[in-house]
Amino acid sequence: MAAHPQFFPNPCVEISARIRKLADDLAMEMLYADDIPARRLETVLFDLMIAVIDPFSEWRNMRHLLHAHSAIGGDPRIRKAIGYMRQNLGTEFDMDRVAMHSGLSRAHFFTLFRRCTRLTPNVYSNVLRMEAAITDLTHTRQPLADISSRLGFSAPSHFTRFFRQHIGSAPADFRRVVQHYEKQTQG
Repeated sequence: MAAHPQFFPNPCVEISARIRKLADDLAMEMLYADDIPARRLETVLFDLMIAVIDPFSEWRNMRHLLHAHSAIGGDPRIRKAIGYMRQNLGTEFDMDRVAMHSGLSRAHFFTLFRRCTRLTPNVYSNVLRMEAAITDLTHTRQPLADISSRLGFSAPSHFTRFFRQHIGSAPADFRRVVQHYEKQTQG
């Protein structure tokens, strides 16, 4: 997902005074401290990551990636298919079943879905799973194993691999960054 062209809408970011200070603090600690406690280094690095990502990305709300193309709303059969896909996130994706549910043949469904969303049904299904995973990780305290199971992964390690491939970090690390950021913004 982070590689999606709209994840970071601009190719560069302005270095704010806060980002500059965080980067300088991190550099100074790394340069002059003999032994930085891992927790301290992690905290400073998380602060810097969030300061860079947050103002320039809709990383908390992946829905805009799904609705970036107005054509999605154009065909009620595709809207019905997407609703069905959302309701069945925890089951194995079966394009024949989704096509039948939307009243289309497999070939016509695939063509129409791709035309309306500019994504294949399989890729769109993965986007829906990522959206649900991010929502669960940011808004609940559910164990990763429960999230993994709800999203249809046969093992938590498969969920972790899937999440890392799409986001670039493990789900536990992502959750920790979000929780750390929320503590900083609330306190």
